[in-house]
Amino acid sequence: MKKRICFFSIGFAFNRLVRMKYYEKIFPKEVEIFLFTTDKYKGKEKDHYQFQWDLKRTKIHVEEYGPATLPFRLRNFCNENKIERLVNLGYFTSCLLLFYATIFSSRDFIMNHCANIGYKIKSFKDVFVVLFRYLAFVFFLFSANKTIFVDYGEYRIYEKLVRFHLLSLSRISYLPAPVNTELFIPKNRKATRKKLKLPLNKKIVIFVDRVTHEKGSDLFKEVVESNQDILFVIIGRIIDKEYMNLKTKNYIHIEKKSSKELVDYYNAADMFYHLHRVKRAGIDLTTVESLSVGTPAIIPFREGIPGVDGLFQVPFSLESANKTLRNFFKLSEKQKKAFSKKTREYAKKYYSDDANKEGYIKSYLA
Repeated sequence: MKKRICFFSIGFAFNRLVRMKYYEKIFPKEVEIFLFTTDKYKGKEKDHYQFQWDLKRTKIHVEEYGPATLPFRLRNFCNENKIERLVNLGYFTSCLLLFYATIFSSRDFIMNHCANIGYKIKSFKDVFVVLFRYLAFVFFLFSANKTIFVDYGEYRIYEKLVRFHLLSLSRISYLPAPVNTELFIPKNRKATRKKLKLPLNKKIVIFVDRVTHEKGSDLFKEVVESNQDILFVIIGRIIDKEYMNLKTKNYIHIEKKSSKELVDYYNAADMFYHLHRVKRAGIDLTTVESLSVGTPAIIPFREGIPGVDGLFQVPFSLESANKTLRNFFKLSEKQKKAFSKKTREYAKKYYSDDANKEGYIKSYLA
């Protein structure tokens, strides 16, 4: 078992903090945890969703951002602290630094893959960008000690590639993003609505994420406009400026909320909405958080994801979104409560901290 592991990220946004807290919680006490990050977003924390960390076990090292010398400084840091394994927290492209920091040494690196490799092709030049990204990914796939996927469909794709090259399947793992089901718990809906000063008898749908084209902001805008009887609670930064041209007032926008605050917002909602364009990124953490409190969700179809009543995987279209929302609100309170119970059990079975603990320890430390 590796005893000194270092996580790397150029920036340190909130979702990465959640992951680091999970590692602190599950890794054996004898394992020393390090975080190597940079000051790239200093002074621009709000624009780039950078947050202060409150980690307890992790030894944090912040370097001045400088692409030319950063690989050398990362390698020196690993040498000085006798790091045995490096792991990226952000996109796979940062594995270029991890490769340099581990080559010709006894340490190795793990590639975390938690986003789509794809790229918007708007010109002939973009074709080369996409090709380069895929070639780089495959190179890191074979250079890394192990690659961890959060999307089961993508794991299956690269499983075939690994088999084709007659390599051990231990080089790749599928590990869904875990959720703290002891924090994200069911609460009384009316009580949370009173606390948050939300309408007690209104249909409420919640969306938690950045509002961007990739996240389906154009479709979401149409959904909001075509369902005047529903109050939409949007938590996250609005990046798509077109969304600001909404011709309706049936929504509330909140810039950000902490995990503890989100528990109440998820509970106050009847349904969670997260229909987006992002591919090969598994079920988003916010979706699983919603399911954990017993709030049903509508999301895009994901290959290999176990089904459950209350998790609606539908095509990316206005017709599908509206049909699902309207049919849901026609259900009786008894049926909705049955959905809530099942989604809570589903989150605990497949996505809870405890359900994934052994898999994470084995994959990261073995």
